[in-house]
Amino acid sequence: MEEKRRNGTKLQYILNLTLYISSYKGIECIYNLKIDKLYGIINKSHENKRRWMFILRRGVLFYGKAAFKVLCILTLAITIIIAIVLLKYKPAYKVLIDGEQIGLVENVQEFEKNFDEKMNLIKYMAFYSVEKVPKYEFAFVSKEEDVNEDVVYEKIAANTEITYSAYAITVDGEEEVYVGNVEEAEKLVGELSKKYAKNDEDLDINIGVHQVYTQNAEDYTIDKSSLAKKEVVKVVDKKLEEEHENKKHTVNGILLAQTPVNGVITSRYGSRWGTTHMGLDIGAPMGTDIHAAADGKVEKVVNSNVGYGNLVVISHGNGVQTYYAHCSKLFVKKGQKISAGDIIAAVGSTGDSTGPHCHFEIRLNGSAINPQEYVYNN
Repeated sequence: MEEKRRNGTKLQYILNLTLYISSYKGIECIYNLKIDKLYGIINKSHENKRRWMFILRRGVLFYGKAAFKVLCILTLAITIIIAIVLLKYKPAYKVLIDGEQIGLVENVQEFEKNFDEKMNLIKYMAFYSVEKVPKYEFAFVSKEEDVNEDVVYEKIAANTEITYSAYAITVDGEEEVYVGNVEEAEKLVGELSKKYAKNDEDLDINIGVHQVYTQNAEDYTIDKSSLAKKEVVKVVDKKLEEEHENKKHTVNGILLAQTPVNGVITSRYGSRWGTTHMGLDIGAPMGTDIHAAADGKVEKVVNSNVGYGNLVVISHGNGVQTYYAHCSKLFVKKGQKISAGDIIAAVGSTGDSTGPHCHFEIRLNGSAINPQEYVYNN
């Protein structure tokens, strides 16, 4: 009976618990139990996190201190090594040409700047080109070893090609003197051009300047401006004198640069024996050379025993002709090109002649003019 009573009591307890759980308060109680369990899990996780963070901090602090000690030791060691090195060695740059060391410099940029400045101090240098470009290598060298930048400069300079420049003062395109800079040259040309600006309009002297280059400094003698001016004045004055002289020997633009015969004038241009003598008679020994008075082309060659006798006529252009008469020998042919001074014939007495001489005429557009206005007029 007692056993039945206890079993009934247990059954009643289970039944009451079931009814309680199914009620609102029962559900709320279960919910609170779940919340409490979840909070416990979270709280436990937070505790674990705090525990791991504490372990991590302790580890970082421990190993950080150890690393710092190692770093300090290394820094001290490196400092000691550098101090020892600097006591015995110094930093420098080896300068190499074709792999061979030629010296030492302290600072590459400073050395190259100084090198350029020194090169630019070379008188009349236009530009330079280093044939063998040096290479630089950083190194620690013994403090007893000298940094020899002057020696390095000389060795690099010895492998440097220098181009020099000067300014030539020209007269009619020919270089006469040289000055050192363009300002000096232009000033000199201006002064000379002004000096000779009022020359005879027919005279043409051109004074100019142009730059010249050389790799041999001795190719040009550089004059001071005052000396250069004196030299150019001499040249220009001489040319002006020559042009004045040439003008006296020029017919319609044709320069009669050569007197035909070395001899004596025996009869002049003009009235003679009731007629007009159209040329000059120049007496000379038989066979004396007769020269062309100017450049030209042989227009006529005549063999005759009357009148002009043996005759050569040369056309010089611009309507200018020259006649050479009474020749004993003729050395040219019709159509032949002639230069002033060429021997064209020999003095004779052919044709209407009273003795050995050369009858010389100048004709302009077919009309005879007085030769003595252009030749034998000194």
